[in-house]
Amino acid sequence: ADGASRGDADSSSTILSVSHQHSASSLPKKVVLPEDPLPTVKLYEDETFSFLLSMLLQSKKLLIAWGIFGVGSASYVQRLGHSYTSAAVLVMTAGIPYFFTKMGAKLLGAVQMKNRQDAFKSAKNLLVERITVGRATRLANCDVYYPPLSSSGERKAKVGFVFYPGALVDRTAYSPVATMLSDRGIMVVVANLEPTRLLFNVYNYNLREKIMRMINDALFLGGNGIWEVDEWSIGGHSMGCFAAITAVAQEMSSTVKKVVLYGTGAYPDKTYSDCPPLRDAAGVNALVINGSEDLIATSTILAGPKKEKIF
Repeated sequence: ADGASRGDADSSSTILSVSHQHSASSLPKKVVLPEDPLPTVKLYEDETFSFLLSMLLQSKKLLIAWGIFGVGSASYVQRLGHSYTSAAVLVMTAGIPYFFTKMGAKLLGAVQMKNRQDAFKSAKNLLVERITVGRATRLANCDVYYPPLSSSGERKAKVGFVFYPGALVDRTAYSPVATMLSDRGIMVVVANLEPTRLLFNVYNYNLREKIMRMINDALFLGGNGIWEVDEWSIGGHSMGCFAAITAVAQEMSSTVKKVVLYGTGAYPDKTYSDCPPLRDAAGVNALVINGSEDLIATSTILAGPKKEKIF
């Protein structure tokens, strides 16, 4: 994959650079996608550490057992008359989990930085082409792909689709799929997860607020006029499916009735979000699209052999 241009997340307005051809005003404007700031390995390490720490805190039985072992060992050493050694055992009891969590975050942070997936040049060119003709725009928090205007010139779509990218994947990579959907009358809103391209968990990420802001911006800021959408659906790819499931299962099932899950290998566990099963959301229909050769999506390691029942 080659290095695709990405968007800047510092503003809530359209953030495209446009160069005018002064010698011939009839020529189309040249669209330049500004580069996103690259994350640092430290940023990945910090995000991963918070995630691993939350996983550790969820393992209450393990923590209790480890604590009992540490206190018991310290008490035993204390009875032998080694007060300083007893204190050292208590410090190690607390320090060992922290140390291994920190080392794990350091290792995974480097792996994540190395495995960032940029979009193909063809995907970037397609997005630029669509922006040039007014059928797409890059906003601070999302890319929007607009359907054609109606025969009467109305800016109206029957369906809108909010889409969360997979882990470490450049949002521009989804432009071919988003373009095809928009050609069929669907407004597609692809979330911007730069600079990390990850959404580890949603405990500190207000999904409903983020989604509503993306929808609002798509309707009012970037479409050369105000758009109307009759119905909204939410979807995602890989880890982005977790965001889509969580948003609908937790708090948006009254307004969002369709979920599209593309390449998902597991249901979000309590480490990511404490959401109820999607099947319990009244009136919600889910479409799950998995490739037969996708070794992650078809694996039962993360979700168990009966994972299909939890959707």
